Amino acid sequence: MALPAGWFRARRNLTPQLLEPREILSVATYPLRYQRRARCRIPGCPTPALNGFRATDILMSIQERMDARTTTGDVAIDLGRRQTGLGGTGNCTPGRVAWYAFESFAESGRSLYVLVVVGTRAPATARADLKRVLGSLRFRPRPDVSHAIRAGR
Repeated sequence: MALPAGWFRARRNLTPQLLEPREILSVATYPLRYQRRARCRIPGCPTPALNGFRATDILMSIQERMDARTTTGDVAIDLGRRQTGLGGTGNCTPGRVAWYAFESFAESGRSLYVLVVVGTRAPATARADLKRVLGSLRFRPRPDVSHAIRAGR
């Protein structure tokens, strides 16, 4: 995945306390930094990253449920069920979020989630970039560790 100009990838996990699902990728239109304390508390969201969220920004985070395997075919990312604002206690984005979505999808036998937060004044170019980034995501199957152990690898 190549990020468009003006997008930033988190250099480290923004939600180290979140183990299941675990964060595997976070990108945004602003530099993402891990912060131990967050003003907002939204379950499953890399909320420390939202401390710097502006009305012109977009945040996308991919999380994976490690103990789940999908048994059906791949399921595409669908952001059709958008929600306005961000609830939760200690909301750190008052008036800045146009919509957000937290949806599950599957690829290559992996159980994944995408969180997208879009600012009220996010430019059309950034929204188009988001669509391109989402469309470019590809995941390889996770190695079957138990199979590798049985085979003596």
